[in-house]
Amino acid sequence: HDFGKPQNQSMTVGILQAAEIQHAQSLGLEPPNPVIFVEDRLIVGKKAQRHEGSRDHLTRQDWENLPAQLAQAKAVYWDSAEKAYIYVLAAPNAEGKTPVLSVQFTDRQAKTIHQPTAATGYQLSDEVMKKNLRSGRFTKIR
Repeated sequence: HDFGKPQNQSMTVGILQAAEIQHAQSLGLEPPNPVIFVEDRLIVGKKAQRHEGSRDHLTRQDWENLPAQLAQAKAVYWDSAEKAYIYVLAAPNAEGKTPVLSVQFTDRQAKTIHQPTAATGYQLSDEVMKKNLRSGRFTKIR
């Protein structure tokens, strides 16, 4: 999906809900504010191209509908390995892949805290989702 080059811009796509903020506080990781940003490089940059090459990229329609899908997320999980919230944006597609957005506001060591920002958007396979839930890597927040 070649529809532009990154312009080093970011856009507001949503806000962390009370459940995520309370969970973050319980971990001692309070974000500076609840506003979630997406940088354009995720949509058209190298990371987007890498996900497209892996055939697990979000579609243009997924990105266009992101604010609405984020506001009405099907579920939100805490990814303990990546220190990120995984927002389930829609039901799985025919291939059993679910569009998700990973939002981080800290590094993996939880040493620095920054503005909540989308780290990546991709299609998560049902198999990987189940594995991460079984192993305890993902914890359901809401």
